[in-house]
Formats: sequence, structure tokens, C-alpha cells
Amino acid sequence: MSLPLCLLFDSDGTLVDSEILLAEVMGNILPTFGLPFSARQYMEEFRGVRFRTIVDNLGERNGALDEEHFLAMESEMRRLMEQRMRAELLPIDGIPEALAWISHSTSA
Repeated sequence: MSLPLCLLFDSDGTLVDSEILLAEVMGNILPTFGLPFSARQYMEEFRGVRFRTIVDNLGERNGALDEEHFLAMESEMRRLMEQRMRAELLPIDGIPEALAWISHSTSA
């Protein structure tokens, strides 16, 4: 018996919406490393931009971080992001029902 295969790719906003959590975490962490930044700034200026690109851009404006500080900041940001996602991340409305429907229709 072969099982049906279903592959889903999640681009933020498809299954979950984590971008606002990321914006808030970055708004809290980056300033502690000397890079003025806010969640609002992320949403207005840097939405969807890679973390390293954001840091490099802010570094050009405010003074670059050395690699050691960058790695420490990235580690702390990832730790806090994981913590926030575990505590607060919710599925997009209708996704649990859609996944249940897909699961049911492929198993029948």
C-alpha cells in the first residue's frame, strides 16, 4: 500500500504569520547591540529582507558590528524568536481545517 504524498511550502503568511513576532524580537535585540531599530521600522523598511542584510544596512548607518558581536546578537535573536514562536505563534485562520480536509481527502 502506498501512501499519498502532500508537500506544503510555507512562505510567511500561508500557514502561520511569524513576521510580526520577528519584527518585535529584532526591535528588542538590535538596539542592545548598538543598532537603533524598531518593529515598525522592520515592517515599513525591511519586511522580508534577510537578517544579515538588515544588520549590514544598519551597520552602514550606525557603525558595523564585528563578527563576534554579530554572532552573539544572532544567537540571542534566534533564542528569543524560538521562545516567542513556541508561546505565541498561531495558524492562519482556516489552516487547521484545510489541513484536516487535505489529510482526509488524501487518505480516502
